Amino acid sequence: MRRRRLLGMVAAVLLGVAFLSGTLGLSATLSNAIDTAVTTAYQGTSVIVRNAAATQRSPGAPRGPISGSVLAAVRSAPGVASARGEISGFGELVGSNGKPIAGLGPRTAGNWLADPLLNPWHLVGGAPPRGPGEVVVYSLASRCWSPP
Repeated sequence: MRRRRLLGMVAAVLLGVAFLSGTLGLSATLSNAIDTAVTTAYQGTSVIVRNAAATQRSPGAPRGPISGSVLAAVRSAPGVASARGEISGFGELVGSNGKPIAGLGPRTAGNWLADPLLNPWHLVGGAPPRGPGEVVVYSLASRCWSPP
């Protein structure tokens, strides 16, 4: 009878340690992946100019727009190698039938920055958009773009 208790206790301790080790390992892996993505996304970018006012009172809310004259002033400032405007907001792909294409994740869209010094993403397949009606779509299945 005591052997069963001992084996049960040993099995419980081993399972507990295994689950804890797995949880800590997964947590560290995810944390490292997020840290790497955040630190390398704008590597080489010295300054990001944005509006101080958020458009909503919620965490992560988009910032208000900035006048095009600010971009011109930034470009003409001494020491600026490259400056581009960025547009971002809600976006959704629509099929040829006029209905939204269903998908998971946030429905965000923005302009493609052609300057490799400023673009935090690089394509791993396909070509960048060159004109109206062309887009880059992130797909978990194809992994068509990824952070550098």
